[in-house]
Amino acid sequence: MLIGIALLVSGFGYLAQLLVGELGAGSKSLLLLVIAIGVTFGGVYLAKRQQYPEISSAIVSLRLLLNFVTVYVAGSFYQLLPDWMVLLSYIVIA
Repeated sequence: MLIGIALLVSGFGYLAQLLVGELGAGSKSLLLLVIAIGVTFGGVYLAKRQQYPEISSAIVSLRLLLNFVTVYVAGSFYQLLPDWMVLLSYIVIA
């Protein structure tokens, strides 16, 4: 049973990696932005419940990291954003 679950999860991860590899630069950046926003709302939801304070603070930290990575990938790596927008985004995130 446990081996089947591990194989299912690893197969899903492999197929997701293939899918992301086929996407263009704008689609990858948009997907990363959607994931960052989802993590943000998940962290805020857990922080408001105050049932798991350690996990919610870790998710808030992950939110900051994902937002910085999203701006870096979209702006500096793929050159989809102008430099002034990248700098403004870094200031807003911080």
